[in-house]
Amino acid sequence: MAKLTMTAEPGSTLMIEGKAVVEVVKGKVDVFGCELSEGSVFNIDVCKALPLYVVENAVVNVESGKVWLIDRKTIPDEWLHAVEKISNLDKTVKVAVIGGIDVGKSGFITFLTNHLVERGSRVHIIDADVGQNDIGPPTTIALGVTDYKITSLSDVPMYDAVFVGAISPHGIIQRCVSAVTILKNLALKNNAEFLILNTTGWVSDPGGRELKLSKISAFNPDVVVGIGERGELEHLLKYFEKFYEVIRLPPAAYVKKRSRSERKIIRKSNYARWFENAKEIELSIGNIASAHSFIFSGSKLSIDEIKLFSKYVNTKILYGEICPEVYLFVIEGWEKPRVEKILDKKILFLTSDVFNNLLVGIRSKEKLFEGLGIITSIDFNEWKIKILTPVVREKITNIQFGYVKVNPKTFEEEKLVDKWCF
Repeated sequence: MAKLTMTAEPGSTLMIEGKAVVEVVKGKVDVFGCELSEGSVFNIDVCKALPLYVVENAVVNVESGKVWLIDRKTIPDEWLHAVEKISNLDKTVKVAVIGGIDVGKSGFITFLTNHLVERGSRVHIIDADVGQNDIGPPTTIALGVTDYKITSLSDVPMYDAVFVGAISPHGIIQRCVSAVTILKNLALKNNAEFLILNTTGWVSDPGGRELKLSKISAFNPDVVVGIGERGELEHLLKYFEKFYEVIRLPPAAYVKKRSRSERKIIRKSNYARWFENAKEIELSIGNIASAHSFIFSGSKLSIDEIKLFSKYVNTKILYGEICPEVYLFVIEGWEKPRVEKILDKKILFLTSDVFNNLLVGIRSKEKLFEGLGIITSIDFNEWKIKILTPVVREKITNIQFGYVKVNPKTFEEEKLVDKWCF
């Protein structure tokens, strides 16, 4: 890797974009309130950027990544005032942070967390950004806990999570709100002193309004922090300030703006991290329960019933079951899932390849989230399913089908699956 040595004077900021390895060779720098001195080494994730504010004359080595120098502090003074105000509250405090895309929400939460930790607090953080989750993997809403300072939210150890199965809250708003409620209660049960909620950048149009209003109401914060340009969040903050204390903050300077392709690269990197040491395991479908899906939740059709229905729909049925709402058939012969109607029920036709490389969430009796899995094959005749996962077999009691296909070798997202499919 190419190594670059940078020198900088106090009062300036080194902006470093990853993927990079950073070593402080001399002096002292501050990353969102986390002071790092000689000998400190840390990583910056791919397509993310961190500001290193120079406290003392510094020499910094950077392996890979991009580096540029700014002659001032990039964190607004208003951020420090807000952090001091929140830090001085003397009770269990819930703080919700909202804002559009790439305004610095994660940076502010990191900044706030470090100041709270410095005062001796143990901080709980719910990361509800399902597409760009820092604490948990993509497709989850995660709860993390830290009592030490961090340079980014990805440094926070995950305590537990809820798998929602998608990289966007579109179409699953109720599931996202439920997840926030569940994790809030879990944090309070864990004696959280400070609980911070990070949210997605979806703040406009009817869907964005509905998501934020529902999520904030479920979280019931003491303080709502809105980060954005003047007036950008007023359609939400005017309502919130009638019930909660509202703090309006400007965006961070020089926030890394990420393209859609860069966001996809970040998710690929995160999938790879969560699938470290994964192995393919085979499970009996009869020994597991599925959630949020029709398949494997109804009554399995007999061979004779499958033959009868195959004649009726004029195509080969590999597997079928009757649910209260639908007949579900796994078939060959059509390119994509479809819905028809027979007698008093709908028929949901799924092609067998819809399951190939499908991402799933795994839950046990002990934890809401044990890890991710990727379906490599389903044998409907033998009633077996093979999954690539780092989770040990004994922990798998529940599988939830997601709506994303992920390549099990490269961990790149292949395609999204319609949410009505299962």
